[in-house]
Amino acid sequence: WDVKRITNDFKSHEINPGNHETVVGVIDTGLDFNHPDLKANADLAGSKTFVPGTTNAWDQNGHGTHVAGSIAANGKVLGVGPELKVRSYRVFGATGGAQQSWITDAIVAAANDGVEVINMSIGGWRWMAHNLGEKGESASMVAYHRAVQYATKKGVTVVVSAGNDSRNLNSLHDMQSYWMERYGLDIKGPSRVAPAQIPGVVTVSSSNKWSTDSIAFYSNYGSVVDVAGPGGDNGPVYDGFYRQDPKGDYLNKRDFLYRTLSTWPTYLPNNSLTPNLNGYALLHGTSMAAPKVAGIAAVIKAEHPEYSPAQVQAALRNTAVDFGKSGQDPLYGSGEANIYNALTR
Repeated sequence: WDVKRITNDFKSHEINPGNHETVVGVIDTGLDFNHPDLKANADLAGSKTFVPGTTNAWDQNGHGTHVAGSIAANGKVLGVGPELKVRSYRVFGATGGAQQSWITDAIVAAANDGVEVINMSIGGWRWMAHNLGEKGESASMVAYHRAVQYATKKGVTVVVSAGNDSRNLNSLHDMQSYWMERYGLDIKGPSRVAPAQIPGVVTVSSSNKWSTDSIAFYSNYGSVVDVAGPGGDNGPVYDGFYRQDPKGDYLNKRDFLYRTLSTWPTYLPNNSLTPNLNGYALLHGTSMAAPKVAGIAAVIKAEHPEYSPAQVQAALRNTAVDFGKSGQDPLYGSGEANIYNALTR
């Protein structure tokens, strides 16, 4: 449903399916380069790892392969641009997080390699002030900012996920309550989510299958959101229970068909949170929303190779479907991004 909706039932593929000269750099957990739906479009030779102790960009987690499928799958499932090229910049091991330095090094490397679009379905919280006897993390934000600036000057459109914390990123209270609820920390000053709140990126919230007024229950929101992408959720029944009491247990109310279907490494066990779909998985998250927008940005670039990142971003906003309140709003930004509109208006 997700790719079908933003491509007008795949009609955009008939106008422009992308091409191999247009490359999306996927900064993530890696790729299954032999997946039957990705093999023709996955650039094994150009992919890199930034994780110490690893020697290649093969996906040992699954997340990156799912993200890449939303961009450029061409098989049982179809991505936004089924002829686009995807290149992996691996910044995660099989488990655990990614260091900021690995991520910013990957941004710079992708820019130097000449990708047209970067997708980062990743994010982390940073507190900005001195607190609890520790320095704030403003230096990390500066490093992100410089890396994104560098990529933008090289002509790269950088697309990122808004995050899955159900938080208003405009609200100091919401950010402080995040630290208290998650870690028991009383953070006095402001916080930022990186890279979602880095200037110059396209920040993507998550829309769902069943509502044009309510974004996915988990999606962060705020004035930082540029556009939404369909990232799916657990359906309206689960949503209703969650919004009444976010701390409740409603796992038996989930409907997986409201999630998004994409590729999963054929050599890894089936995802434990999804039905048994060998080589595929039904997942939800702003991680699934961002690559839809990255794919749209890449097809816009394939259609208009002369466009600057600012022009690509303007096209994304100007051709989005205006969900939610009329005009710009903190849930959807300019609306849900739509490649068919971008190619036909």
